[in-house]
Amino acid sequence: MAQALSQYYFFNQVLADLAKHFGNRENKHMILVLDRAGWHSSQKLKIPEGLHLEFLPAYTPERQTAERLWPIINEPISNQTFENLSQM
Repeated sequence: MAQALSQYYFFNQVLADLAKHFGNRENKHMILVLDRAGWHSSQKLKIPEGLHLEFLPAYTPERQTAERLWPIINEPISNQTFENLSQM
């Protein structure tokens, strides 16, 4: 429960920071494309004015370019243990 609350809090902060950084307002809009993680579509989100959330279709990892990176990133360190970060 605490982890879920922190995810909502963090994502709300990210949305607010994006809107502030790009100067969103009534006549300036930004579309943010997201997957369907629970904290991306929660009723607890406070979506700033001018920011519009669009969601990828469910079960379509091929449309999310970051998904292609996980096998490359995970492969060199999978099934290994490290004493510290410098060993990694």
